[in-house]
Amino acid sequence: LGRRLIEIFMGNWRQFTPAGPAQERFWTVRYPMKALYTMLELVRIANATDLRRLVLPVLMLYNEKDRVISVAKLKKKFGAMASARKRLVAFNGNRDPGRHVLAGDALSPETTSQVIAIIEAFLAKTTVAGRKPPPAG
Repeated sequence: LGRRLIEIFMGNWRQFTPAGPAQERFWTVRYPMKALYTMLELVRIANATDLRRLVLPVLMLYNEKDRVISVAKLKKKFGAMASARKRLVAFNGNRDPGRHVLAGDALSPETTSQVIAIIEAFLAKTTVAGRKPPPAG
């Protein structure tokens, strides 16, 4: 019933105007609404996951003004993760209108190098299965 109501009120397709040529070229700007159901199912599964069992290294970057996700919920979920190696980074330099896309040529090219540096620093200090990552280069 929910799917049918969405299609009645919102139509069968979702479409948006790209912010620029790179987004138009590399993003899917029109897709069937049924793709939304798959994404919502993934969200449902993620919300039902017991994060106390998560022991892998975790690096989570976010923008305090994100308009797509709940930052409060993100912080709560991050706190529930049992990983001994985890880092939560408030990254507020991106100019994406939704403040959700933190890096990338299409929406946040000015911050891509900063995000890469944060990821590389995290990986350089991360040991997985008793091994340190190989030196860069």
